[in-house]
Amino acid sequence: MQVLVLSPSTDDEDGAKQRLRRLGCQVLESTYLTVDSNALKQADLVVLDGGRFPLPALNWLAQQSKIDLEAPTILFVSDTVVSRLPVDGPYDELVVLPASDAEVYCRLRRIDWKHAAYISPETIKFGLLTIDRRGRVASVEGQPCPLTPREFDLLCFLATRPGQVFNRAMLLDALWDHTYEGGDRTVDVHVRRLRVKLRSAGHYLETVRGVGYKIVVP
Repeated sequence: MQVLVLSPSTDDEDGAKQRLRRLGCQVLESTYLTVDSNALKQADLVVLDGGRFPLPALNWLAQQSKIDLEAPTILFVSDTVVSRLPVDGPYDELVVLPASDAEVYCRLRRIDWKHAAYISPETIKFGLLTIDRRGRVASVEGQPCPLTPREFDLLCFLATRPGQVFNRAMLLDALWDHTYEGGDRTVDVHVRRLRVKLRSAGHYLETVRGVGYKIVVP
């Protein structure tokens, strides 16, 4: 895992960079004022070393939110200032210092799992969405979605073919019984309902105007 560590200076007084290297991470480093755009693109994770002065980290995150930072973020902050952080902070994980290597490792694993993407015969996982194919349960952020059998089949069909666009006729042919005599607009209805039920992951299901629908991996 490539980790970009951002801090107020290039000093590593608290040993954050050494700690991450001990945990097997490839560490890239920069300051908030001199962020390397190439390193930002390469990073699988951004660690913000807030320490006792987290304001620069929060300001930097606020700026990145305007340009859709792709890499997940972990904020390291001292226990002396954690109570002053906003409840809805724009970071994915929070590590309160001092923290053990074991805790940091668990946070890394957690954020890696949260943003992992893979497809297997049993499970489809990407972003906030997890699909248990054998149990026929779709969950968003760990919470099950109340899908009908047809909605689940539609979700699985598209999720196993990420990025591919299917028009209404193709979806009807793949998922509806050949005796079905209704119009192809039923596909639009099912897609619309599915988006709503997927809640915060609903935007993974995209409409390609004039063509059809597809699932995009975040």
